[in-house]
Amino acid sequence: MKTLWRRLASLTKREGLGGVIRRHATRHGWYPVNLDSQKTAKYWEKQPQYGSNWYSFPITSAYIIESVTGQSEKPITFWLIEKYLTDLPIKRLLVVCCGHGNKERGLAEVGLFEKRDAYDISEGAINSARELAVRAGVAHKIHYGFMDFNSPGLMENEYDLVLCNGALHHIKNVEACVRALERSLKVGGWLWASEFTGPSRYRYSVQEVAAINKGKELLFPELGGSRPFQPDQLKPKLDADPSEAIRSCEIEGVLRTYFADLEVKPYGGNILMRALDQEFFQKFDNTNDEHVRRVKAIIELEKELLRTGHRSHHAYFIARKTM
Repeated sequence: MKTLWRRLASLTKREGLGGVIRRHATRHGWYPVNLDSQKTAKYWEKQPQYGSNWYSFPITSAYIIESVTGQSEKPITFWLIEKYLTDLPIKRLLVVCCGHGNKERGLAEVGLFEKRDAYDISEGAINSARELAVRAGVAHKIHYGFMDFNSPGLMENEYDLVLCNGALHHIKNVEACVRALERSLKVGGWLWASEFTGPSRYRYSVQEVAAINKGKELLFPELGGSRPFQPDQLKPKLDADPSEAIRSCEIEGVLRTYFADLEVKPYGGNILMRALDQEFFQKFDNTNDEHVRRVKAIIELEKELLRTGHRSHHAYFIARKTM
């Protein structure tokens, strides 16, 4: 009992009593969640994986990998591990907004970490992740739990690596989230985040919409080239998920506030993310050389846009805790 009280006293001194209570409450699902968060949780409960999109489409995926790493053979996470981590396996790993757990299962299956915590706001997604981990035979390596990262309850100096894959652009209180993630890292630990950093809530400017439609014009009509992009096409997604791109354009600034050691690897998406819509993915034929050529032409158009000084709508952030 004395040991327990000494532990509680130590935690209270370090985090404050409110911090201790909040951390345990969020971890066990007791902490209240606002209505927008509940709506977000329900939305992601029904999203077992991303559908067809420019992130996973082979031609544009290769472009993303090369933009971040300067090579096109290794997936980004494995390139990062090889470049930045010397002590493997990773002892303590945290995955933020893990969804249905695809990322950590892959890492567990190749033995890249010893212990791993994965949290998400959607209890439905967490239950699915647990079940999938059992099927994959890695459930003993992964602890899944519920957490709203707008008010995260994390231990300090706990993790060697934190992964955020499309997570931070769903966080309204991004300062509280990033502050907690920085504190949760051991000195020398890493945070790697792949994020949409374009206009918050997809408030595209007239110039940004014009650039997207210039890309769409390069496509054949049957690939969606005859249907101009308009921001109001995104309204159903924004209505369904109040957290979508909630403060996306502020992410880099917040990360710079809390991490002195920060690398930023832009990878575009200013044109490609919207020019390649669901009609394109349904009808694209990878055996059609002209279809392939048109996509590569849009990639070149986007590269030229970025070369002229336009801010990238996506970036990979590589941050290290130095003290």
